[in-house]
Amino acid sequence: AEDNKTVLPYHIERYDSLMNEAFVWVKVPDVKPGAPTDIWLYYGNQSEKAEKGENAKATFDGDTLLDYHFSQKGSPADSTGNANNAENAAIPVDGSLIGGGMRLDGNTKVTIPASSSLNWNDRDPLTWSAWIKPATLAPNAAIFSRHEGANGFEIGMGNGTPYVAVTDAAGTHRSAGGTPLAAGGWHHLAVVADDAKITIFVDGAKAGTLDAPLPALKG
Repeated sequence: AEDNKTVLPYHIERYDSLMNEAFVWVKVPDVKPGAPTDIWLYYGNQSEKAEKGENAKATFDGDTLLDYHFSQKGSPADSTGNANNAENAAIPVDGSLIGGGMRLDGNTKVTIPASSSLNWNDRDPLTWSAWIKPATLAPNAAIFSRHEGANGFEIGMGNGTPYVAVTDAAGTHRSAGGTPLAAGGWHHLAVVADDAKITIFVDGAKAGTLDAPLPALKG
């Protein structure tokens, strides 16, 4: 850490000695707005080896239930300690914005099996986020979808405009607002559910809202 003493948990997503390229995730204790945050990286010193802090599970806090890097070949693997690994392989993309990625072509689904750690209760808080790069602007392009019985939750893009939809006993409710994204560019998409309101953020700015709580889902 900044004190040059505290060992920070980290894990290596990918290391390429030929390209001299590495993607390393580090759990930094604190990041202050408008001020630099310094951490130290030690490597290559065989006579004075620093304590090894590599620990993928400890890199995430207890509220992080699933994290996919999409750097593995085959089925996406969960980097947290919850082992929420996907059931089937994705279409891999080697050169995404950060390390590897996957392509959603409208036909190939990546299914996440049910687990107790992924159970949602009615009105639970939730943060979901991903880096996306839309290739085409389809009318109803689902990115993440979860349904069980009469309840459902979906994040997607409608003709380039990010949306979130909640299905309950009263029907399907879809978010309003938002500006269409242009095809071919990277954007950070986040959805935050808090009590009875769900907010969409694009590149950190509010881009749509839905007055509905997160529905209970276990499937």
